[in-house]
Amino acid sequence: MKLSLIMLTSLVSLSKLWGDIYGFPSEVFAKRLSLNAINSYLHEQEALLASGKTNYQRLWITAAGYYYQGEFYKTTPESRKASFLKAKDYALLATQVNPQGAEGYYWLAVGYALWSKENGILDSLFYADDVLEALNRCIELQPSYFDGVPWAMRALVYDLVPGWPWFGDKKKAFANIEKAILLCQGTPTERTVIGIYVDILTRNKHYTLATNFLARFTNIPWNPQFELEEKRAFKDISNAVLILREKKYWQ
Repeated sequence: MKLSLIMLTSLVSLSKLWGDIYGFPSEVFAKRLSLNAINSYLHEQEALLASGKTNYQRLWITAAGYYYQGEFYKTTPESRKASFLKAKDYALLATQVNPQGAEGYYWLAVGYALWSKENGILDSLFYADDVLEALNRCIELQPSYFDGVPWAMRALVYDLVPGWPWFGDKKKAFANIEKAILLCQGTPTERTVIGIYVDILTRNKHYTLATNFLARFTNIPWNPQFELEEKRAFKDISNAVLILREKKYWQ
């Protein structure tokens, strides 16, 4: 068995990111903001890797780059699938080069999740345990990595995968998302994590609590340095908002 999931406000948290942003050098992280910049960067990294200049950081950042390319700039299923396949493959290489690096396992989970999603629901279910295994390893190595997003992703896996004889588990889903909420407070990932919680609460018909957290979601200050991720969080929550409006819990 193996699913798909995914997803990535306050500037004060940037001071604690060790001079970079979740492991990205700041000048590299900025390249995700334009298609030309990210394509040029990926072409450069591919050339370096092909010439034998392989290292852990280059591999996982290249994987992340293909995620951003596919998620924000590719518009057809086949082109998105191609980007996510490369994200998965480079992240897998990163985990082989450095089995102790949380970043490689995080981006491997992302790659598996989105690549399998583009392949359809059967592949999504087939690869769910690969997503879970990568997230487990990421969290084991660095529990606070990406300020709670791996915990929120793991919550989605447990929530979306069917229960016995598969491994879906609502109790584990809520335990993981609650841990993610503790880790994300006051960080650039807060809107993303809170949005995932609203989605989970709405899907499980906890409409009052979902409405309370939706209000928190909308009140988070906009973070212009994470504009792509902020816009994506609003897009990901749109279905939950529609349901809450239909149920008369949200205006």
